[in-house]
Amino acid sequence: MSRQIIYEGMLCEVIDEYMAPGDGPYLKIKFPADIDKALSLGFTCMGYPDEIMKKVSEEEIVAGK
Repeated sequence: MSRQIIYEGMLCEVIDEYMAPGDGPYLKIKFPADIDKALSLGFTCMGYPDEIMKKVSEEEIVAGK
């Protein structure tokens, strides 16, 4: 089951592991309408076309920013 949070006003899915065990957490935006905002906040396209993600700390997840 995935966790979802609001990060900087965007709905994101929390991904604990992406490429290898323990390499997360990452946030993945849920809505394509947020792509421009996400990219301006340091998110990158990690998998075309819809994996717009950013590695974050647990503290950022709790704070929502």
